[in-house]
Amino acid sequence: MAYEDVYNLGTDPRFRNRLVATLTTESAVKTNDTLADQVLRNPDGTSLWFMPFISSAPGFGDQYAQGGQEAIEDSELLSATQAAWPKVADLYSDVLNPSLPM
Repeated sequence: MAYEDVYNLGTDPRFRNRLVATLTTESAVKTNDTLADQVLRNPDGTSLWFMPFISSAPGFGDQYAQGGQEAIEDSELLSATQAAWPKVADLYSDVLNPSLPM
């Protein structure tokens, strides 16, 4: 994995569109989840919260270097998104729950 490949994946517009679709689909079925609600309010903006985790997921940089964003299967993207969900929720807890003390 080269850092440049991770960066290039993270800035690939087609990959970002796929991430937005993944986040929206995943959020639509979640209930009582403030992160899911925020994603549904602003899918494009919240995709930026997830992208550092997704673009650096194990193997994604190499797959991108070898075959572009198409080399990353939807199932892999979904799995990486689900794995990142708790960390993103924790990182943005102050935004998701503004009444909580920092």
